[in-house]
Parts: sequence; C-alpha cells; structure tokens
Amino acid sequence: MSRTDTGAVRDARPPERLVRTCNPAVRAILRSPAGRGIGALAVIEHHGRRSGARRRVVAAWHRHDGRDFVLTPAPWRANFSDPAPARVTHRGHTRPMIGTLDRDPGSVAAVLQACLAAGASPGSFGLALEPDHEVTADDVVHVGRAIVWLDPVEA
Repeated sequence: MSRTDTGAVRDARPPERLVRTCNPAVRAILRSPAGRGIGALAVIEHHGRRSGARRRVVAAWHRHDGRDFVLTPAPWRANFSDPAPARVTHRGHTRPMIGTLDRDPGSVAAVLQACLAAGASPGSFGLALEPDHEVTADDVVHVGRAIVWLDPVEA
C-alpha cells in the first residue's frame, strides 16, 4: 500500500450515540477517586470562545516528549485556536492548564506516528490503521484530526 493511500487510516471512534449516553457517567467516574486508576481518559473543562458556555468533554489522554495532548476531530478543539485556559481532570486530580491547538497535518502526523512507534494503540486515538502503515499528513487530513496540547499553568 502506498504511503499516500488515505484508506490505510480510518476513523474508528465509538458510535456517537454510545458516547453521548456514557459520557455523563464517565465524567463522574473520572472526577471521583476511582478516576485515579484511569490514565487513558481525562475531562477537559473549558469555555466556548464565542459562546462563553462552560464545556466538559471526555477525551483520550496522551503524552509525547513530556507534553500532554489530546488528538481529536471534534469541533470543541477550535476553542484552543488561540491558547486558552482549561481545567483538566486526569487520574483523579484536577489542575489548571493551557490548551493550544495544532492543526498542522505534518506535525500532527509526526506526533501520531511517534506515539504509535512507541507502542500506543491506534484505537486509543480512535483510529484503525493497516498493518505497518506510517501515518502521513494526508492521513491526518483524511481523518480530520488535530492536537490540543495541554501544558501546566506556570505558577
């Protein structure tokens, strides 16, 4: 399969109806002491950049080169087009962070490929990949992914 064949990477997120049904319970669990044992998910609380409405989203949590991030196709990521504050609950602890959106397909592909090469599962990113396929910028565009980097607020 060629490196530019975008059929090698497919969206594999759970069905929207299932996510909508389960997310209230998942948010509650992640904010409770039981959330300490769940490292794969986080709750990201932020405000809409235009509406100002408070939003709490559950997202798969990842780390690369000492930085935390979420890889998502979801529209809420636009709230971090300019660096913006967020409160992140991960492993039962809540802390203030600054979210910054990176939608450059080349840099997103490089981070995703590095994480996969280090042993991360494609499913943890909501993706399905052909065996031995290296993720490209075209793949990232095809599945509509971008990264929200979440960095601790400096004291």
